Amino acid sequence: MKKLLALLVCLWSSHSYAFPFKCDKEQNRCEVQTKRLTVGDKIGVFTSDKQLVALGEVTDIDGGRRIVKITKKWGPLLRNHDIDIIKDEFSTNPESHYTIITPLPPMVWDVQLALVNIGVGDGFFGEEVSGLFLKHFARDLSYYARLSYLTGSGKASDNLDGANAQSLKISNIGLTGGLSEMIQPSSTIAVRLDGELGVGIGNVKLGGGFNENKVLNNRFKDGAGLDARVGAAAVWRRDGLQPELGLAIVHLHSSNNAAIFIGVNGSFR
Repeated sequence: MKKLLALLVCLWSSHSYAFPFKCDKEQNRCEVQTKRLTVGDKIGVFTSDKQLVALGEVTDIDGGRRIVKITKKWGPLLRNHDIDIIKDEFSTNPESHYTIITPLPPMVWDVQLALVNIGVGDGFFGEEVSGLFLKHFARDLSYYARLSYLTGSGKASDNLDGANAQSLKISNIGLTGGLSEMIQPSSTIAVRLDGELGVGIGNVKLGGGFNENKVLNNRFKDGAGLDARVGAAAVWRRDGLQPELGLAIVHLHSSNNAAIFIGVNGSFR
């Protein structure tokens, strides 16, 4: 029995306590409901993966509450983060003892290459290259602009009244803008959700002298049309360049198209 009690005391004394907290709007001052902290204690704010988000110090006691001043912050403080007490020497050189969270940078560039199943015929694929500019504005949200160029060629076989399939080539230059949200940005693999709307300028080249609108069921045409998309990408959150892999639904003019893409993004320094 004595050995069991000794073991429990040892485990209890070595346990790292994690405390829930709430902060003011600027996230410079936080309150922790606990009596285990005292004035002068150094604390760290950590993600569920034990990545360090911020450093602070207990500056005041108000009943059962401890007032913490945030002294250094690498990212926004979220409800699913925890506060832990840390050693003084760890707080002076945190990079040597902890993995620091990779924050969302203020501005990001992104280049993507996509394979698009274009909805103008059976097995009609196109390739698309896109350049994006993202501006972080709140929490995990960014607004962005995309400039894209899509091209595809194949055989048109719809509405040809029994005639042989004819060669078809289409292209589209798109300019769109939208909102993006990063889900779990503190994780090694985060998920980015995108939604955008804009205009696309299309070009159609169809052989055989057939009417373009009739053959393509008005799904794609010469000139301006709607360009919209929603997508999701897995992003490797790391310092430097961040690879990504994703899926998207692309609406061009009156056609709905599935796409798979790879890309890489980086921050403006």
